[in-house]
Amino acid sequence: MGRIYSYVSIIPWLEFVPILLPVAWFLLIVRLVQDESLVGDRQWWVTKPYQWPSLLTAKLLSFFVWFYVPVFFAQCFLLRAAGFAVTPHLAGLLYNQFGSISVVLAACFLIACLTRNLGHAIIALIGLFLLMTGFSGFERFPPNRALEPLQSVSDTLSGIVAVTASLAVVLWQFARRKTVHTRSVFLAAIAATWIIELATPYRALMEKKYPVASVQDQPFRMALRSEPLGKPGNPPEKEAKDIFLRIPVEVSGISPGNFVTVDAQQLTVEDSAGAKWQEEWTFSGGQWWPDDRAIWSMLSVKSSVYQKLKSQSVKLRLEMAVREYHLEDPREFRVQEGEFRVPTLGICGTRIPLRTNLICRSPFVIPQFVATFDPASAKCPMEPDKTPQESSPLRSVNPHSLGERSLISPVATSNISFFSYLPSRSPLNPPKSQNICPGDTIGLSTPVVSRHVRVEVLLEPVQMENFRVVQGQSVGVVALGIF
Repeated sequence: MGRIYSYVSIIPWLEFVPILLPVAWFLLIVRLVQDESLVGDRQWWVTKPYQWPSLLTAKLLSFFVWFYVPVFFAQCFLLRAAGFAVTPHLAGLLYNQFGSISVVLAACFLIACLTRNLGHAIIALIGLFLLMTGFSGFERFPPNRALEPLQSVSDTLSGIVAVTASLAVVLWQFARRKTVHTRSVFLAAIAATWIIELATPYRALMEKKYPVASVQDQPFRMALRSEPLGKPGNPPEKEAKDIFLRIPVEVSGISPGNFVTVDAQQLTVEDSAGAKWQEEWTFSGGQWWPDDRAIWSMLSVKSSVYQKLKSQSVKLRLEMAVREYHLEDPREFRVQEGEFRVPTLGICGTRIPLRTNLICRSPFVIPQFVATFDPASAKCPMEPDKTPQESSPLRSVNPHSLGERSLISPVATSNISFFSYLPSRSPLNPPKSQNICPGDTIGLSTPVVSRHVRVEVLLEPVQMENFRVVQGQSVGVVALGIF
C-alpha cells in the first residue's frame, strides 16, 4: 500500500487539489444555503410551513453528508495507502475533520448566509481576502510576529471571539433575517480580532515566559572573534531600507546533550557617547550546539543608523529570547533499501539508490526529532569533487511537532538531510549535502524543552562598515545562526 501512496503523491495535478477543493466547497455551500435565501425580499420559504430550526438542521445535515462523510473516507483511504492502519488513528481522523475542514466550511457558510446570490458571495469573499491581507501587512509594524511562542495567547482569544460571533450571526440570520445587524456583528468580530492582536501585551508576556537568565545561569556565552568578512562586493546601486551585517562570533558553554534555539532577537546600537538606537524584535531561528564554535550572526540595522555610525566604534547589544533543549530517548536505525519503518518517525525511504535525504511520512503530524550522522562511517562513495569536510556528527533537526496543512491528506512528511561544512564555516563556502545510502546508521533522539530564558550579549567594539553585506556576497538567512 505504501507504493500506492508514493505513486499517487507525485501526480502533478494533485498539487492543485488544496486550491480547487475549497473553491468547489464554496460554490456548493453558496448554492445549498441560498436555495432558501436569507437576504433580500424574495424569501419565498417564509410563506411555507417551514420553521427556521428545521431549515438550519437540514443545512447542517447536508454538510455532514456531502462534505464530512466523503472527506472522512478519503482520509481513511490515504492513511491506509500510506501504510498506516485506520483503527488506531480514528481519534486523529475525527479531530482532523473538525479542525481545519470545519474552519473552511464555516467561513463559506457565513458568507453564504450574509449575501444575496453567488455574485455577491464572490465579491464578499474577495473583499474579505483583501481585508485580511491588508491587516497581515499592517501586523508587521509591531514586534508581535517575531515572538511566535506568544501567539497562542492572542490566537486563543481571537478564536473565542470568532466562534461566538459565528454562532450568533448564523442563529440570528436564520431566526430573524436582520441582515444589517448580522453583517455588523460579523464586521465587529473581525475588528475585535484585530484589536486583540494589536493590544496583546507581548512584551509583558515575553518577560514572563522568557525570564532574564543570570550571568552564571546563561545557557551559552558569546564573544566577538577576529575573522575577516571576506572579499567585499560591489557597492549597491540603491540604498536599502535595512543594512545587513554579518558578524563573526564564538559561542561556548552549551551543556553536552543540550542545544539552543533563538526564537527572537532585538538589536541595540550604542555609540561612544552613550546614545542608543534600538531595532524591533525580529524572528531568528538559529540553532547552536555544544560543538559549534565559529558562527556568523546575521543582523539588520536601519540604513539611517548605519550611515550615521558606520565608521565609528560602536557597541552591539543583543537581547535574545531562547529555548534550551535537552535530548532524550537516544536510539539508532539503519537505512534500508526501499521503504522501511522507523519507530516514532514513521515510514521512511526513497526511490533512488543514491540519495541526499530521507523522506519520512507519519500520521497527521511531523514528530519532533534530532537525527545525527557520522560522515566517517558513510557507506556511500564520495563524489570526485568532494572531500570529507569534518569529523563531527552532522545533524538534521525538527524541534517542533508540525501538523499537516492539507485539507484532505492525513499524512505528514518530513525530510532528513545532512550538510557538511568547511572547518572555517565561512559564509563564502556553502555547505555540501551528505549522501545517505543503505547500510548507513542514523541516530535519533527526542528534543524536550528544558527552559525559556532571555539572554543579553554585548559585542564591542565594532565598526559596522567592516561587516556590511553588500552586492556580490551571499546574504543567506536573515537570522542569527550558522552560515
